Amino acid sequence: MSTDASSPIRPQPYQLNAALRVILWAGVVLAAFLLVRQLQIMLTYEFNQIGGIVMLAHSGVALVASLLTAWMLIGPKGTQVHRWMGRIWSVMLVFIAVSSFWLRDGFGAAMGWPLGLGPIHILSAVTVFSVTQGILAIRKGNLKVHISNMVTVCWALLIAGAFTLLPGRFMQQLAFFLI
Repeated sequence: MSTDASSPIRPQPYQLNAALRVILWAGVVLAAFLLVRQLQIMLTYEFNQIGGIVMLAHSGVALVASLLTAWMLIGPKGTQVHRWMGRIWSVMLVFIAVSSFWLRDGFGAAMGWPLGLGPIHILSAVTVFSVTQGILAIRKGNLKVHISNMVTVCWALLIAGAFTLLPGRFMQQLAFFLI
């Protein structure tokens, strides 16, 4: 299938089953709540008191990307809006993945991983790879590979987000009003 910039690819609607829709909307509510909490904390404390600028940029972009993920999954595909939102979403996900390499919480070091990186950083590498492959695939008109890679990125974001709610992590502290 060959495409050009003027003819959008019109895939079959990507449908989520009921359970995934509930999880998605619960994630949207949680991400919106955490984003408001993060803004509240940023107005109250100095950057160095709450993890520094990299932590705040990483978490803020991740929360906004989580909200955009819901729209990307549920909204119409193949439209000009989808393509532009996809570009923004892709840049956000690469930023989140790359910035994660500057964030270490001691878990990786305790496990003996090099440079204090942890298993969650594997998801960052998967994200960069999958976003790149997804973009290359859609540019070649390979919709199936594009969808596969972008859904992989969604799962990586979901898994990484779940890990941020573990005790002692920044998002857990925001969610339970510990800071």
